[in-house]
Amino acid sequence: MSLENTMSSARISMASEVLHYLEAMGSRVLDARFGFATPLLIVDEPPRLLRGAAIEINEMIDGQPSKAWVVSHNGCRIIWRSNTYQL
Repeated sequence: MSLENTMSSARISMASEVLHYLEAMGSRVLDARFGFATPLLIVDEPPRLLRGAAIEINEMIDGQPSKAWVVSHNGCRIIWRSNTYQL
């Protein structure tokens, strides 16, 4: 097994663990992606415990202003948006 495969396996394992945590806390994972350094999970609502640690991001999507929040948890990035638009 190459180091690259090991890194991919570790990232998949991290994302899977965080996905199960989010679902157990009542969040629905809308999408999962692998970013450059960390897995990215897009959720409908974050668990209450993670909201206070999130960073607010102002976006422009199709010319409309939108807010998003991002937080890191156990090696993954979790993002949620204030509107229903999803990339």
